[in-house]
Amino acid sequence: MKRPTDYEIELGEIGRDISRLAERTDPVPPDATTATRYAYLLYHRASLTENPREFEEAETAIDDAIAQIGPWPDLCLLKAHLDFKLHRLAEARRDLEMARGLVGFPQGRALKADLDLQEGRYEQARKGYESVIEDDPTWDNLARLAHFKAKMGDVGGAERLYNEAEDE
Repeated sequence: MKRPTDYEIELGEIGRDISRLAERTDPVPPDATTATRYAYLLYHRASLTENPREFEEAETAIDDAIAQIGPWPDLCLLKAHLDFKLHRLAEARRDLEMARGLVGFPQGRALKADLDLQEGRYEQARKGYESVIEDDPTWDNLARLAHFKAKMGDVGGAERLYNEAEDE
């Protein structure tokens, strides 16, 4: 008998979590935390499978939750990540602005720097990444700046940052 891969195991766990949350929220409208968790799981599954239908399902869940709950910061950030992943950059910027103060949080600032990079505002992107790292030197933020440095031709600087991110 073939052992399931880590990917298959993770998809199975996500599927079970989605089913459990769906049972808890139907027909009762979910609270913000539950709605966010449910939408995140749908987004995470879609990101793993790259299935367009699953991205649509995640987007519907996010939009429905925002319509019911309002512009909860975690939901708006999730919506911005989904729009960014689908290369809908203008929409991702609007999503970040939807929740008051979201752009001031490290996760919002990091995504804003990603948007600046994608839109060719390289100096703003560099400053954004460096600013986020000052406040939140996590592996993903270090890797973002490393990616930026590699794109700009600073291979040595990128390698140092990737090594630092690996240590995190």
